[in-house]
Amino acid sequence: MSGQKTIDLLNALQEVRTLLTTIELMEMKHHAQSGDPADAFHKMITLSYSVLKLKLFIDKKLPKQEGHSPALYLQVTFEINENELVHTGLYCEKRDREPEIAQFIQQSKPPAGFLWSTEKRDVFYSDSVIRYLTLADTIAMQAQQCSSGDDYRPGYYSEIVWEDERIHLKQINHWNARSIDHRDDYFMRDLEFDIPLQPVATRSLLLNDTIGDMQIYFSDRSSDKNKGCGDKIQEQIRSAKMKFTESSS
Repeated sequence: MSGQKTIDLLNALQEVRTLLTTIELMEMKHHAQSGDPADAFHKMITLSYSVLKLKLFIDKKLPKQEGHSPALYLQVTFEINENELVHTGLYCEKRDREPEIAQFIQQSKPPAGFLWSTEKRDVFYSDSVIRYLTLADTIAMQAQQCSSGDDYRPGYYSEIVWEDERIHLKQINHWNARSIDHRDDYFMRDLEFDIPLQPVATRSLLLNDTIGDMQIYFSDRSSDKNKGCGDKIQEQIRSAKMKFTESSS
């Protein structure tokens, strides 16, 4: 999957997105029938190397507790095996729900299995989101195979995160960062993109960089001799910002 466009990888998630939405509706119905205090579910799909995870987070009604964050309620794990998604794991906070959910996943499986294909298909994202994804790819590809630890998958990232309201792309290289034998030869480079699926009304002034509505977080604390790849990324960020400004004016 190395070098594939992020938009193609996201479009390949349509089948599992439908599966996750259906499971969400099934669990919402179960919670309503059982009277559990649940506000809402929050969907997330993560794709890292060959592992695909479908997640549901639940926001419980806890009036006496402020500042609580949604907790992981369910996780379905698939392994990408060439052109097929192989179901390898299931977790549910309510363990007694796992047999029914597992049975539903099996019943939902097409005759040819859950397929993994990045071939051209319908696009489900706006032109502006596709533009941000393309800009992110042009920046991230600067470090693809650039040095040790830069073997990214899928595409140009170590992880792609899809949520209902945003897409988060991560390219992380911490090669040798924890090795006491390589104090002068390590990487601690982090590149992340946060792309909202709807226009943003206000933007934080504390961010490292922004291109339109896309937020860019970049940090390179690599050893001095290993900063060349990070320099290429920074230069591409500057170039992308300039081109975006010129084309938007």
